[in-house]
Amino acid sequence: MKQPATLPSLPPRVLARLLGAACLLSLVGGAVLAWDLATALTTGAFHLVRNPVTRESGGLFTAVAVMEALGLALCLVAGLVEAVLWRRLRQRR
Repeated sequence: MKQPATLPSLPPRVLARLLGAACLLSLVGGAVLAWDLATALTTGAFHLVRNPVTRESGGLFTAVAVMEALGLALCLVAGLVEAVLWRRLRQRR
């Protein structure tokens, strides 16, 4: 009979560094999305898509704006959750 596989445990210091890096990556991604959304709403063109989308694209411009706003919200929530977990892990040491 096979024994169940066990997950390797990470030391708290390594886990804290991984959470810190994930938090930083999430927040930087959110900043890039916020920059693209802000420039698109002022200049009228998105640049982080394969083919630039302008206001003349009509519904596509709106769809890209909504998707970037949702992506921005997701990045911020993920970054905040990771920051809270990182802080709690650092306080336990």
